[in-house]
Amino acid sequence: MTKNKGRVISLDIGGTHTRAALFSGKRIVKFIKKETPSERKKILREIDDIIKDFSKEKKVYSIGISIAGAVKNGIVKISPNLPFKNFNIKGYFQRKYRIKTEVMNDADCFAVAELHLGVKKRDFIVLTLGTGIGGGIVINGKVYKGRGFGGELGHIILDNGKDFEYHAGSIAIKRLIKREYGIKDADKKIIEKVLNQNTLKSKKIKRSIARYIGQGIASLISVFDPEAIILAGGMRNLGKEFLDMIKKETKKYSFIPNLPIIRWSSIKHPGIMGARIIATEKV
Repeated sequence: MTKNKGRVISLDIGGTHTRAALFSGKRIVKFIKKETPSERKKILREIDDIIKDFSKEKKVYSIGISIAGAVKNGIVKISPNLPFKNFNIKGYFQRKYRIKTEVMNDADCFAVAELHLGVKKRDFIVLTLGTGIGGGIVINGKVYKGRGFGGELGHIILDNGKDFEYHAGSIAIKRLIKREYGIKDADKKIIEKVLNQNTLKSKKIKRSIARYIGQGIASLISVFDPEAIILAGGMRNLGKEFLDMIKKETKKYSFIPNLPIIRWSSIKHPGIMGARIIATEKV
């Protein structure tokens, strides 16, 4: 573990929201949540503003960034839900502020947070269920990346040549809302309202999404046989009822008879917490 010489800025850049926290040790002293802009320049400008604001009073020792997309050596190679391609985000901020900067895929940051603060198992998988579907794999207490890009679980193919994210991400929910309610291109507020209803149409949408999540999880269990599957993201707000749907569908499609632990993450901001850990500790 490295010695923390000052405050740490932790950023979680997602397709819908950007969250930022200023840490003093392990304590959050300032927190911001904003909608993520659609243009790269605007995203970078927003992050610049956050870093400047957080750096006003005391020296910042390091920056940790959790970001949606395929990341290697601080470079975002591609991001399906963000306007970054072959962009060295680590180098950009490290050169600009002369502050040590660490960058990791958002789901891997989630996995790091669970490893240190949450489930604390040695072999488990995390899935973020939100704008897209992200995944992280921990084997023998280490985040598994293969040749550098392993863990992109949202892109395993489930049905008709389409991937996990296509069938169970927010785009899938929008398609189902259009089919059931006739609403074109439902925004975040409409999606939340529909999913939190207790109507037949809402339940039909949730069952469809739960079925594909169950298929995806069952496939991952067959490959890795993990101790636990930990879920987070915007769908966590749907609570126990939706989790029970997912468990039921997972059991239906699983080849392995004994299911692992499947539960929502108990960490409030896993991306933020994971980004703080990668900025301050050797992982």
